Amino acid sequence: MLTNPIDVRAWVEATRQERRTEASSAITSLLAWVEGEAQGLPLVAVERELLVRLIALGCTLIALWLVLRMPEQVPQHLRDGKGWYNYLGIRGEIVRTQFGEVWGPRATYELVSGKGARLVAPLDRAIGLAAGRMSLGVHLLVGNLAARMPFDEVGEILAQIGLYRPSKKSMLGIVDQLGPTARQYLFDMPAPAGDGEILVIQVDEKGAPMVSSAEHAKRCGPRPKRRGPTARAVRRRLARERPRTRKKPGTKSKNAKMGTVAVVYTLRLTRSGKLEGPLNKRVIGTFHGRAHLFDLALHEAKKRGYGSKRSYFLADGALDLWKLQQQYFPKSTPCVDWYHVCEYLWKAGTAAHRAGTKPLAAWVSARKEELRAGRIDDVLAELSRLSDKVAARRKGRRKRVADAVRYITNHREWMPYAKLLAADLDVATGIVEGAVNHTIGARLDGSMMRWSRARADHVLALRCILVNGDWKAFAATVIDQHSRCTGLSVPRITPDRPQEPYDAVRKAA
Repeated sequence: MLTNPIDVRAWVEATRQERRTEASSAITSLLAWVEGEAQGLPLVAVERELLVRLIALGCTLIALWLVLRMPEQVPQHLRDGKGWYNYLGIRGEIVRTQFGEVWGPRATYELVSGKGARLVAPLDRAIGLAAGRMSLGVHLLVGNLAARMPFDEVGEILAQIGLYRPSKKSMLGIVDQLGPTARQYLFDMPAPAGDGEILVIQVDEKGAPMVSSAEHAKRCGPRPKRRGPTARAVRRRLARERPRTRKKPGTKSKNAKMGTVAVVYTLRLTRSGKLEGPLNKRVIGTFHGRAHLFDLALHEAKKRGYGSKRSYFLADGALDLWKLQQQYFPKSTPCVDWYHVCEYLWKAGTAAHRAGTKPLAAWVSARKEELRAGRIDDVLAELSRLSDKVAARRKGRRKRVADAVRYITNHREWMPYAKLLAADLDVATGIVEGAVNHTIGARLDGSMMRWSRARADHVLALRCILVNGDWKAFAATVIDQHSRCTGLSVPRITPDRPQEPYDAVRKAA
């Protein structure tokens, strides 16, 4: 029972009848257009016009739904958290839905004592409005598209379809809100059903361009209006005054932060003795360092049976990854990527044979056979003989051979190719290389992109959910969490501040 209720029944009934009339008129008008004017149009024109009319009809019906949700009696006073509020009146505000912006009336309350938002509207929380007075559908649609394409393209797609188009700042705020939820969802995912008996973990890295401290300070500073020369003339003058030095071959050119990606999957042994898979492949990625990624990968691997299942770990030649493998996955069989080893062999072979010739291919093929048979000492001995044949003045050729010797020597304990190939198991990291290019390269390593580490991590988490095919379950999780919110105040949709810059150490490739 409401104490000292305020009766708004007359206003609500009048508004409901007004909205019903508008909805009926819109439906009648749509039917009349389909039966009349649309008959003389081609299908492509009918589709285009019908989409516009249906979206407008959706706004009309949502406006009716909003009024139908309004109570006929409202309390005179209410409390929200540490704040006490008095009834201020019925006020209209814009509600942002997928169909567009809709005017929605609701009872509004003003803060009179304590701490809290200046104005609150209980109906906003009752109907499930998210931050920015947007529907959760808008949040999830923007989050899904932002995980697939740049933010500007997200806006263009929504405008092309005719749906509500949030500002770019709102899109950034939506991603900042969904990102932590996506990260927790990836952590909490239960083990999939129907897993195989063999567990495989693959890890790789790729960089995404980050905003530097200097660029961040420039963006956050005031932007006075330019007067005088055009922007093009100013760029030409600055290019003459501060010419850029040409970078040397092999020098890193972008201010990149490395993101680390892991792929965890299983293989199943069939009755015929062959392996089936990969099964239940899951992609996990982060920009918060290799150790954090290994924490996440170990958590996922334990859910999938690490410690009790036969396990394999594959990565490229980065020694830091192998140090973490020994720390986090000591019970797995390690294997360095086959193709990285072969690349060193091809480069070393050019010290004595011309590139692209049959003698070079035959020499590399012989070394591969030795690796497949587990005869690593024979490969090193052949490389040593090859180095002796190269004249001392051929420093480049000798370096290519020495690089191959050093790489194989440093990684020989992680080259169980004979054992794995005999069991028909993977010896290459193609799966994780494809995953890292798809998750980081295709979305975060684009032209003119600049990220903060936090937002890049948010987008990466959302993209991992897309790649894993779990978006519907993630959307259900977001809706369930939002339904448990108790505060009456709906926050604004603004990006997380501050977004920290990142300055990478410049070094040769």
